[in-house]
Amino acid sequence: MTAPGAISDPWFIVARSPGRIRGYPANWKGWVTLFGCIFGSVACGLGAGYLWFRTHQWLWFAGYFATIFPGSFVLLFTVMHRTGREVFVPQGTGSVPQAMALAMARAQAGSLQPLGLTLEAIDHVQVAIPTGGEEEARRFYGYLLGLPERAKPPELAARGGCWFESATVKVHCGVEDPFSPARKAHIAFRVDDVRDLAARARASGYDVADDDALPGHDRIYINDPFGNRLEFLRPL
Repeated sequence: MTAPGAISDPWFIVARSPGRIRGYPANWKGWVTLFGCIFGSVACGLGAGYLWFRTHQWLWFAGYFATIFPGSFVLLFTVMHRTGREVFVPQGTGSVPQAMALAMARAQAGSLQPLGLTLEAIDHVQVAIPTGGEEEARRFYGYLLGLPERAKPPELAARGGCWFESATVKVHCGVEDPFSPARKAHIAFRVDDVRDLAARARASGYDVADDDALPGHDRIYINDPFGNRLEFLRPL
């Protein structure tokens, strides 16, 4: 398979995962190649059948299955190898739809053009809170973490929740009903003093877990009042 980045306009996308490989036409050239090999093989098979019908010689079928039938597959796989782009699919994904395979190819191959957009920065993050949890959110995100509260636009304020924004960090607390805390997926905040934050959080009654699994960082996890897991770290 051609190395990623070598072909800017591949004819085929080949999605490979452990124990599974599947090819997809990526443009009109791939579709023409695919259907040309299929129809060409079928047409030759029909021709062999017609000649057998006229001559009653099995040699025509033998020749077809010995040469043209396997040759069509060899031709197809050769074109896929020379004009295709291989993408790697995470284990457990199963059968990958064509649209997903094409999107993964764009993500894994730097020479392909992005889908008309450029990610510039993360504007804000949102955490879920239960109905009526605004005051607890203010004590945690506003008082403990020191984020100023910003008034929500009137059309959004009716939904509940609250926003906390500084010049560099924006956290939006949105009401979710029914509520389920994020115990694994989490936000990671970089802070200037991890130990001081841990001490103040413990003094305020919040759950704090020390963690030394990330080399070169001082790191802790704190659950907000609703059980959402948050990471706080500082490079050493």
